[in-house]
Amino acid sequence: MVIGIFLITDNYFQEKVEKAYNKMNLKILAFNDEQERLTHLNEGTDEGMEEEITDETEIVEIKEEKKKPVTYDYIGKIIIKKIGLERGFVSKNSKYNSVDYGIETHKISDYPNVSKGNLILLSHSGTSYRSFFRNLYKLSIGDECIIEYQGKEYKYVIKKIYNKPKIGKITIDRDYNKTTLTLITCTHNSKTEQTVYIAELV
Repeated sequence: MVIGIFLITDNYFQEKVEKAYNKMNLKILAFNDEQERLTHLNEGTDEGMEEEITDETEIVEIKEEKKKPVTYDYIGKIIIKKIGLERGFVSKNSKYNSVDYGIETHKISDYPNVSKGNLILLSHSGTSYRSFFRNLYKLSIGDECIIEYQGKEYKYVIKKIYNKPKIGKITIDRDYNKTTLTLITCTHNSKTEQTVYIAELV
């Protein structure tokens, strides 16, 4: 009788253990499935985020490319066909009137429409992008320079070329009875001299 009770009790507990074990296995399987599903979802989300970030970056780059460049209010233009020079110049009062920006109009200059006046232009002659007078050394006596100013064209011919020491000031040797264009730049292949080109209106 005792043995029979023990067998029944033992069978009862085994069934309980098996049920609990099966239930636990189902939960583990369900958990693994859920983890796998979440992993796939996360991978999909990450890819979506990467695409959005990439798109956003491209938009920013395009906006940066649309920045407006600096524009200068040119009042005139110098043209020297022999050396392929064609460049605008600003007024004496412009904040961009400096060799650091382009061609400088010297403060004591007269504009081309002033009879017997002297338009004095300066620029660098090195290798930088601002060196607009880099090829002036190729000019000779008799070469032509053109100034466009207020819708009119003024033609000059070079009459004199000379060098002076670079000491912060320079003498302009010109005929005061002539309307003149003076170009000044550093002497080609020299660190101590400047070259002056005197041209007269024809």
